[in-house]
Amino acid sequence: MNIIILGGDGYLGWPLSLRLAQGGHRVLIIDNLLRRKLVASCGATLLDLPTPQERIDFANKRLGCDISFLEADASEADLGAVFSSFKPDLIYNLAQQPSAPYSMSSRMAALQTIRNNELSNMNIIWSVRDYDPRIPVVKMASFGAYANCGIDIECGYFKPEINKKKVSQPILFPMSADDIYHTTKINDVQMNSMACREWGMNIVEVMQSTIFGVCEEGLSGENALYTRYDYDAMFGTVLNRFILQAVSGLPISVYGTGHQRTGLMSLGAAVRSLSSLTTSPSPSGHRFINHVTISDMSVLEIAQSVQASARKMGIQAEITVGSENPRAENVQRKQTYGVQSSIARKESIEAFFPEIATHILKRSAFIDPNMLVPNVSWGTPQTAKPVEPARPVRPHRPAAGFEGLQVVGGLA
Repeated sequence: MNIIILGGDGYLGWPLSLRLAQGGHRVLIIDNLLRRKLVASCGATLLDLPTPQERIDFANKRLGCDISFLEADASEADLGAVFSSFKPDLIYNLAQQPSAPYSMSSRMAALQTIRNNELSNMNIIWSVRDYDPRIPVVKMASFGAYANCGIDIECGYFKPEINKKKVSQPILFPMSADDIYHTTKINDVQMNSMACREWGMNIVEVMQSTIFGVCEEGLSGENALYTRYDYDAMFGTVLNRFILQAVSGLPISVYGTGHQRTGLMSLGAAVRSLSSLTTSPSPSGHRFINHVTISDMSVLEIAQSVQASARKMGIQAEITVGSENPRAENVQRKQTYGVQSSIARKESIEAFFPEIATHILKRSAFIDPNMLVPNVSWGTPQTAKPVEPARPVRPHRPAAGFEGLQVVGGLA
């Protein structure tokens, strides 16, 4: 197949590109490199990343892949011309600014997030509509966009009953967000639902839980092919951050009460599941996959699992709770709900800890502890608790095409 991966230079996009290319598919990565530029300006990454072209050349030569790269902004590129030239059989849309803290850090960052995420999604689905609406589109959505409303989470659509009256057709499961990033995900779901109803498109929404890990299976030792590992408070995900803190001798910092619940999924499981969509039936319509393999742990329980895993390696890790609470969360007890998911595989943190810890230990001398301290608070200036960064905030350098959204004097 000819497969386009928008956002193929990202944390999940790169290993997905590798797996599909190793499976004999011809892959075109389209990326504006926004993630690299944002992390370089206000984040921190553990592993040294080659340029996109360097690692593509390495993969093509070492693994016999057929990967090509186009640096372009999916929100404004002439995708119709790209489709006509490449003739895709399947399109993955992973072209998202993925950080909730970043989206809440300033007015300019919020506008940048909306422009990148929502305009790119509309440009993609409109271009597919004009080129061939039958082409399947796999859209990276977020499990965090579901509303916590006291009932089990269905897979996208459900049939509620109110006052003993049932709806005549399925409706979208309630969604809610407390940040700009997840709000863009919700808006995209609505746009994609419309596109499937009105234009007969075929869109699969992958409601992705938090991913953790360093590299795709079978690539251990091929450093040039590893994906990124961001560990800062802006772009680092919770489990990757916890493991890095434990291995580095730093306290595992649990925000708020720790009773918040989040879904988890290893990088390898996510890549395998996404790549399987190349062979699954693709009827037209709007479909959902709840992408989660660990769904019953609170954030505090995740920290405790990391602590126990570290102890087995002879590492003593301390847990701190509530010293930071950038989202102003006040969950008094663990949230309980069921999750409907077609992902049968179950995973444990303990099984992945040693491999991730080994990679971190090799680079531990380069870790900047100050980058782990959050410097973004939710809420209005009147209600948000001021966060005094433990480090100077680096001036934000906007990505190409975003010069008009420059934040002067940092991210506050």
